Amino acid sequence: MEYDINLKTYWLVLKRHKALIMLIALGMGAVTTLLTFLNRPDPIFESAATVKIEKSSTATGVYLEAISWSGADYLETQASIITSYPILEKVAADLGKISPELSSTVIRTDPRYIALIMELKAKVKAEREGTSNLINITAQDQSPRFAQQLASTMARVYTEEHTAEVNKRTYDARKFIEEQLGHVADRLRKAEEALKEFEETNHAISLDNQTSTMLSRLAQSETEALAIDKQKKEISEALTRLNSALLSPPSATSSFLFSGAPELYNTLNSKLVTLLMQRESLLLNYTAEHPEVKSVDSQLAEILRNLNATLKEQLDAVDKRLNAAQDTTADIEQQLAELPGKGLMLERLKREVQLNGNIYSLLENKLQEARIMEASKIEEVIVVKPALEPIAPTNHTSVAAKGLAGLAMGLIMGLMAAILSEAMNTSLDSVEQVEKFTSLDVMATVGPLDRQDVMTTARALNRDDPADTKGLRRIIHLPAHFLPGSRVAESYREIMAALRLAALDRPLKTIAFTSASADEGKTTAILNTAIALAQANYRVLVIEADMRQPMIASWFGLPPTPGLTDIMLNAQDRYQAIRTITDLILGDMQVEEVTLTPGLDNLFILPCGTRPANPSEILFNRKFQNLLKNASSRYDMVLIDLPPILASADTAIISSHIDGLILVYKAGITERHLLRRAIDQLRQSKTNPLGIVMNSTGRKQPGFEQGHDAANKPQRALQSGLTFIKKPPAQLWQGGNRWLIATGTALVATAMLWSFLGGSQP
Repeated sequence: MEYDINLKTYWLVLKRHKALIMLIALGMGAVTTLLTFLNRPDPIFESAATVKIEKSSTATGVYLEAISWSGADYLETQASIITSYPILEKVAADLGKISPELSSTVIRTDPRYIALIMELKAKVKAEREGTSNLINITAQDQSPRFAQQLASTMARVYTEEHTAEVNKRTYDARKFIEEQLGHVADRLRKAEEALKEFEETNHAISLDNQTSTMLSRLAQSETEALAIDKQKKEISEALTRLNSALLSPPSATSSFLFSGAPELYNTLNSKLVTLLMQRESLLLNYTAEHPEVKSVDSQLAEILRNLNATLKEQLDAVDKRLNAAQDTTADIEQQLAELPGKGLMLERLKREVQLNGNIYSLLENKLQEARIMEASKIEEVIVVKPALEPIAPTNHTSVAAKGLAGLAMGLIMGLMAAILSEAMNTSLDSVEQVEKFTSLDVMATVGPLDRQDVMTTARALNRDDPADTKGLRRIIHLPAHFLPGSRVAESYREIMAALRLAALDRPLKTIAFTSASADEGKTTAILNTAIALAQANYRVLVIEADMRQPMIASWFGLPPTPGLTDIMLNAQDRYQAIRTITDLILGDMQVEEVTLTPGLDNLFILPCGTRPANPSEILFNRKFQNLLKNASSRYDMVLIDLPPILASADTAIISSHIDGLILVYKAGITERHLLRRAIDQLRQSKTNPLGIVMNSTGRKQPGFEQGHDAANKPQRALQSGLTFIKKPPAQLWQGGNRWLIATGTALVATAMLWSFLGGSQP
């Protein structure tokens, strides 16, 4: 049961603050949608191409790679090379951003071209896909077509450049063989012409077998010496270039290749070229002192030292072979010194022709092999996924989704604000709370009027004109007469029944109505209770003792004077100042209004009269006490409208002259500490409180809340029984705390909203 009660309590709290919750939720949703719409980023389209890299090398090359660096480092290096300056330079030329006729020197010295290439670099990235040998080349741009072109061009240019780099040794070898083949062809031609000329001149001299054998050995030894000497020159030239490179890092175009180089030397040379390209790429973004550049320089120095050591070892071996060949040649020449000169010359010419012919044949074979290798070039990079034109941007922002999220956030904030507002509410809402807090019985609860009932009665009395504020005010404040069948009128009859039951135990002739503060509906309560008593054939006199804010005469359409103050000042006879039904008919009220329900002939009204400078002196006058005694003997019930307890001391002044007092409390509006102070003052003045009338239960204003004319604010305030400007500060806070909470909650929610939107900066 306790659980059900709590759920019901929470439901009532949410229902009571539904306007506040909806306001914050809809406001947050609208603000989120608007901010998301206004802060939408420019669309960015992304296209990606994927390349596969398979490192191909000999067994020696694989061994050296395992010693130098891992395959992962190699792929990361290739990813950096893809976005390097040389690659981007060629991509810009292929895309038409830079003229292909411009040299690299011109491009790298012009700030415009550098800025253009840096702009392309900012749009692309290359990343390895997991632990595979795949590299994704991604391009971003506001144009989907250009993003696709940029990614495709990057993949194609990198593939071409990498293939060209891998096959550079084959290209260099073919070029070198072609150059040497031309030189050997010239020497062979000259040797053949010299032999022909010698034979024609000397008629082909014959030599014996010994001479032929020695000459053959001599030719073989000289041929071997020439080949070794040629190899020594090539090694010496390569060693000279390496020594220069050890002093300063060479460029990426430097080559240390030569024919006949061992496989280990060629592998080290390939690694050297790759590191040189990597160094040039790093120097575009860093200085020579950067750690990554230093790391590459250390690797370059190590490879150069290895190459230098390899060449020196090979040069020493070649020197030994050359010395041995030269010694052999010298021995044979010494043995042939005695042979006839012409025969020797003939053999030498033949030997020269044969030597050059052999070299020419060897070079032709090597050239064919090089061409075959060039035709079947190595391709380590393959495009496995081409770049496609993107359909949707990558930074698409869903306005609807964020709007719904903002609405949900606003709903949560609204619930929090409702709970906070309820926690800050210091008023009493239920009958149980009031009775427990005051130890007094609640005589009746007066709820709000039904708008349809008011409109129906106003139309019946021709009072539905929005300009007729007096007629509408009269209907709203006198429901016991104009709306006798309403629930509100029944509440006032409950007050009458409670008074009749209380009168069974003790005489109750003079009853005062008051409240803790202003605008709690005490005047409305006393008039409708008087009408209910009059309708029950009680002769009722209503005395308007609230001289600070008199309203009874105006509600009935009566002149305010003469009245109570005039009687107290001996300016008017008491019986002439009391108004009857005749005065109502002669006043502003129509006959149809007066005779709408029976009972007004039993109602007598003593208005305030001339407003005095000091109302307390009027009530303290002995004449007022005599007036109450005479009225008690003449009327069945005397009801006195007193000012609020906390606003004056009038209640304490007449407390000893009345039989009882009814306290009117506006539930959900008036703070409980004000009610506590009012009851304490009543007890100090020894006043007999008969009970409490709870007015405006459910936190709705008594009477008619919705006005006929939305633009007529004074009329709506009049119809709701509120005069906002005249409220004390405490009531202004209490009545408006939900809007203060709503404002604070909106500010907090706006700050949270900026964080929720992410990339949206205010």
